[in-house]
Amino acid sequence: PWDRFEKLQGVLRSAALEAWKEHTDPRDPASCHWLKKFVISVTEEELCHGALWARPEDSRTRVLVLARSFEGGVPPGDEKAAKFMDMRGSGPDEDAQELLRQQKAMCQPDRSWSIPWAPSKGVDPSDTRHAAYLQEFCAAFEDASVTSLNEALADEVRPDEVVEEAERHLRFASVRAGKFHRSPTAARVLEVLDAYLTSTYHEAQQNKAHCAEGKSGSGKTYVMSMLAARAAEVSAARNGVCVVRFLGTTAASSKSSLLLASLILQLARAYDRGNVEIPAEFNPLVDLFKEAVTAWPTDEKPLVLILDSVDQLDDSDAGRALQWLPVKDLPPCVRIVISTLPDYDDVEGRRGFKCYSTLRRMLEQDESCFAHVTDIEDPKDVVLHLLRLQGRTITEEQMQAILDAFDRRGPQDIAGTPLYLTLVAHSAALWDSEEEPPNIPTSVRALIVEFFGRLAKLRGDKLVRKALASITLCKDGISEVELAHVLSLDDGVLAEAYKWWAPPVRVVPCIVVTRLLNDLRPYLASRGSGSALGWYHRQFWEAAEDWLFARGEELRENVHAELAAFFEGKHHGAPKAYSEALSAKVNKFFPGETEGDRLVPPQPLVLSGDVLARRTAGAQ
Repeated sequence: PWDRFEKLQGVLRSAALEAWKEHTDPRDPASCHWLKKFVISVTEEELCHGALWARPEDSRTRVLVLARSFEGGVPPGDEKAAKFMDMRGSGPDEDAQELLRQQKAMCQPDRSWSIPWAPSKGVDPSDTRHAAYLQEFCAAFEDASVTSLNEALADEVRPDEVVEEAERHLRFASVRAGKFHRSPTAARVLEVLDAYLTSTYHEAQQNKAHCAEGKSGSGKTYVMSMLAARAAEVSAARNGVCVVRFLGTTAASSKSSLLLASLILQLARAYDRGNVEIPAEFNPLVDLFKEAVTAWPTDEKPLVLILDSVDQLDDSDAGRALQWLPVKDLPPCVRIVISTLPDYDDVEGRRGFKCYSTLRRMLEQDESCFAHVTDIEDPKDVVLHLLRLQGRTITEEQMQAILDAFDRRGPQDIAGTPLYLTLVAHSAALWDSEEEPPNIPTSVRALIVEFFGRLAKLRGDKLVRKALASITLCKDGISEVELAHVLSLDDGVLAEAYKWWAPPVRVVPCIVVTRLLNDLRPYLASRGSGSALGWYHRQFWEAAEDWLFARGEELRENVHAELAAFFEGKHHGAPKAYSEALSAKVNKFFPGETEGDRLVPPQPLVLSGDVLARRTAGAQ
């Protein structure tokens, strides 16, 4: 109840002021003291971060203050008073009013207006003075916003695609290396691969690529992330070049032709080859790539190339056949390390792949070239490490339940892997200390499905199913902004989101999408220019397919159709009629409203002149 909130707020504020007596002025606008969290409003905190604590040069160009006041103030007894000021009971909240006056004094307004109070309305658009104020306010906001955006665009540095692609993969490696737990299993694999990297470049039997192999979820990518960090050290010490790609995590690393072009351009920069022309045909592209890898490096400037998850390539240009990859007769100054899953057969319409057996054949069955990532041998240490990363701990009884589930796994389960324990740890972090440990599934698929079910209960079934379907079916991923637009086109999602309140525009509230993506963030990876998101792990994609579409293909077909309509721009500028369920929610607040513009942006194929909108073109 609201009265309890006010009492609790007062107690916390008094305790904070007592605890930090030495901080004599909590209203100092320049102060960043933690005390301020207890004495200022959320609005003032946003103002502090956006304006008061900004650098002066940023404040001048990024902060706009428009102030409106009522002549004689807000009449406390008016029926609309609570819409314009904080109330306590039937009267104004004097504490809040004083804080507001102090907050206003902290900012010099760029433009201000003073208008009379309209009885029972506050602001009345039919009043000539109020109408003039509203027009001037909107014009001032629009002019300042457009000017600021144009200035930002003029100062914008055009992105260097070669640098940005390399940076994305290094950042990906850095994040995962920071979470790495050096288990005995991982240590053995790293020892083998590190010996290959650090061996003298003219040692015998080092002219072949090396490969890390392990089942899905075994932690290969974490091992390769640590290896990438080690390779960077080795390359720096030898004045060499280190190139890293985590395949499938960006659009340019998901197709073999785009991958090779990206690698060639980075190697051309590293070896001062000038402007290299990328062949349009695949076979000449492969020839140029092999030349770049084998002919450009030298003893004075050696090369380490790390390619994680070659199984993540699609099958265009026979990418997973790996004939584009030089793995034998490498020059002494080149080291190549790759990773892959074991072979997968075609199952239930999912095309399999044989990357592992292909690599064994290409490497002449030389077992010394392979390091195998096996099941975890120290599950308790790994779980404790994962819980520490979340700032959590669990009871001995709860830990024993996890270890028992780990021991119950069957030979076909991948429950002995870091992915399994990661999912269990994320779930266990939500347990109360007094909570009886639940029945923990022994398969990764069951854990993921259980996670999806929890999300559906927490965030809304329609929201979660539509969002997961969009993430799963968009081949190059979907951005947070695009996802918000797609969800806004779904009347079922809006009706669910408008359970307690309907906003003035027919879009899904931003916080709804942000909260859901924050829940999913550990399992998503960039798929496009950096903003498009897709499943990071194959297991999530397969589990989502099963959970969403097991009962039939209707949802898949509907989402495909809606995504196509969105990327074709069919809903831009056109109001969309409400379903019966959405009408019932909206009409509580906006009687008689039967349709609404979902504010979907246009989706042009060409941005300006001959500049192609690559994101839209790729989606269409």
